[in-house]
Formats: sequence, C-alpha cells, structure tokens
Amino acid sequence: MKNKVFPIFRLVFIIAAFLYSCMGHVKSPGIYFASDKYNFGIIEEGKSVNHAFEFTNNGTGTLIVNEIRPTCGCTVAGNYDKEVKPGRNGKIPISLDTSGFDGYLAKSIIVKTNVPGNSDFILTLEGHVKVSVSLNPKVLSLGNIERNRTTPLEGKITIANRLPDPFKITGITISNNNIETKIETLKDGFVYSLGVTVKPPFRHGQVMETILVKTDSKIIPAINTRFSYYMEPMVKAFPNPLFVDKDEIAKGKEQMINIECEPGHDMRIVDLSVNNNKVKVSLKEVEKGRKYTLALKFPKNFTFDPANTLTVEFKARNVPDEPIFRVPVLGM
Repeated sequence: MKNKVFPIFRLVFIIAAFLYSCMGHVKSPGIYFASDKYNFGIIEEGKSVNHAFEFTNNGTGTLIVNEIRPTCGCTVAGNYDKEVKPGRNGKIPISLDTSGFDGYLAKSIIVKTNVPGNSDFILTLEGHVKVSVSLNPKVLSLGNIERNRTTPLEGKITIANRLPDPFKITGITISNNNIETKIETLKDGFVYSLGVTVKPPFRHGQVMETILVKTDSKIIPAINTRFSYYMEPMVKAFPNPLFVDKDEIAKGKEQMINIECEPGHDMRIVDLSVNNNKVKVSLKEVEKGRKYTLALKFPKNFTFDPANTLTVEFKARNVPDEPIFRVPVLGM
C-alpha cells in the first residue's frame, strides 16, 4: 500500500509544480517613457507645438495602447503605436494649438493601456506662450441676425503691439467683396483700430471670417483677425454631433441623422460620405425636397479611434449657400 501511495503523491507534486511554473510565467506588459513631460520653451501665440513621446514596452507581454484622451480641445493625438511587442519602442505624437493662450501653459493627455495595476499614464506639454500682438476682442462677434437683413453689420477690433519696437500696418487682405475695412491709428506704431463692415447678402448658419492685417514688422509680418455672426440656417442636420451607444452598435442597431430644409426649396443631398470604410451610410428621402434620413450601419466589433473623429459629410444642393455639413459621430 505504501508503494502505491508514493507514486500518486509524486504525480500530484509534479502537476502542482508544473501549474506553479505556468502561473509564474504569465506574460505581463509594461510601459516606460523616456520622459513624461516636454517643455517647449517660449513660443509665439497661435503657433502649434508638435512633440512625439517615446516609450518602451519593458514587460513580457504585448502592450496595447487602448486610448489617448486629451484633457483639452487644444491638444490632439496623431497616429500613435497601438500594439508594441516586449522590448520594442513606440511613439505618441501630440499637437498643441496655442491660440488664445498667454503666459505659462501646461496641458496633459491620459494614455490608457493594458498594463495591469496601473493602466493610465499622464503626459504633459508645458512652456510659455508669448503674445506679441493682442486683439480686443479676439473674435469680433456681430451677433445673431434675422433672415433677409438688408442693413450692414459693423464692429471694431483694437490691435495692440506688445513688442518693444513699433510697426505700421501696410495692407489688408479680405476673404470676399462684402467686407469693408478701415484702419484708425490710436497710438502710432503701437495701437490701431480695425473697423469692419459686412454688407448683405449674408450667409446662413454660423459664419466665421478672417481678415489678414499686414505689417512692416519682421517679427509679426501678419495678424489674423476674425469676426463672426449667426443667421438661422435654411437646412438643419440633427442630432449634431451624433452620440452613439456602443451597446447599440453591438446589437447591430442603425444610427440615424435627420436633415430638414425650410419650405420652398427643392433640397438635394449629394456627395454623401463617411471617413471610415467599415461604416456604411445610406440615404432615404422622407419628404420630397425637404426631409431626408441618413442611416449609419456599424460592424459589430467596431471601435472608435480617438485620434481620428468619425465624421459624416454631405452637401445640400438647391438651397442658399449650398451648405456643406460635417457631423461628428462620437462613441459613448
């Protein structure tokens, strides 16, 4: 009896040792950043900061970067490495738009990975934004205007030179013939007033225009000034943006975008597209010349890429301005 028990005990011991050995060699990814902060120094306001954060998979399993989540709309992730084998390197390119900032600036992004125990990592861009020319207001708002308005829109933008050396304004470049401008000197070389007059006919929807002010400064040879106004659009697309429940995608449920036009126009939807060939979009005319429905069909395993916003684009023909619509589609 004793001789029979020993072989069984030895077999159990061997199996236990084998299982322990397997468990002891579970492959686990890791991530190591050469630096999780980048100081871009001093940069002129309005310019972009571009930097690629480099990292190494210092684990034994495949590293998966599930998502790059900016904490501000001014930061955008480029085409980053999503899967990295053990011992291999990867990059996460980040672009930071400094428009509208002044002084010290620090912006972070969150990197979500499959690293066990600590899957989120924070990367930071920091530095100082220098404003050589200040605009007041930064964007001239001409307000909400009624349809069929026949009187011009008027406003002023103050341009203040914050450089030690004076400059003169040498010219103006405008985007269309409906805009008139007038420069008034408030303090020679340092403070100017830009008068803006926008004549009818006005465009529908949210309108943003740029006026380029040229100077004789070698540091700031051109200044982008902007104005905006809003007129109730003839065509509306809703919801815009379209928020999609990921569970509904998994169930194969189509997502709808409705398009409506004011009466009196024979609207035609043309140039319909979506910037992902895995997503199928179809068009149905609900009411002739007035109402349409777009249906988006997603594959069951579809995942949203935070670096490239899914967008549906189309054009509305036979209506004022023939507007182009871009509807972002965002996963929830």
